[in-house]
Amino acid sequence: MSTSSSDRRQRPRRPYCDSVFISTLDEPKDTLACQTLDISAEGLRISTSKPLAAGRQVELWIRLVNQPGTFLLRGQIRWSEAAGDGYLQGVEIDASEGDSSHDSQDWKALLMPLAEDDNPLEA
Repeated sequence: MSTSSSDRRQRPRRPYCDSVFISTLDEPKDTLACQTLDISAEGLRISTSKPLAAGRQVELWIRLVNQPGTFLLRGQIRWSEAAGDGYLQGVEIDASEGDSSHDSQDWKALLMPLAEDDNPLEA
């Protein structure tokens, strides 16, 4: 497993802690309940009970405070590292233009235009 590198982040991450479900799209299939630690327009850092290998394709279902509905996002595990009794995973969101099967464009539109100290998740 490789370690994370905050140097490669292109967008600021916002601390955000809430439950999220992640499902692997490739074999072996697996669905995990996990916790978000921070989010950005292009990725999330999550905490899981087991490691997921870098390169695995995943779907995530995530609700944001003060936002209607649930976001269905697709992405790729970019890194994974052991942390205490669990694992930290970096997920890069797939923002394919024209793919209406998931909500990445809505996610990006919500989080992209905000300055670092703006927070769409607070009332």
